[in-house]
Amino acid sequence: MKIDKEFQELMPSLKEDESKQLEENLKKEGWRKNEYIILWDDIIIDGINRYNICKCGNQKQIHSRQCRN
Repeated sequence: MKIDKEFQELMPSLKEDESKQLEENLKKEGWRKNEYIILWDDIIIDGINRYNICKCGNQKQIHSRQCRN
């Protein structure tokens, strides 16, 4: 799983309070069954904020789904 910097620049960043809320939710609730980081050829296309929060927090398990042609 990796972040493409050009793609990331196209995506809107979370506001500070939104990022803190997402981090609190992940710590409190963990991963929900229906939440995934979406990948295209191992590049994150949805879930960059969630991924970054989990990496910084040493989250052991990151759920992802691969998009295919």
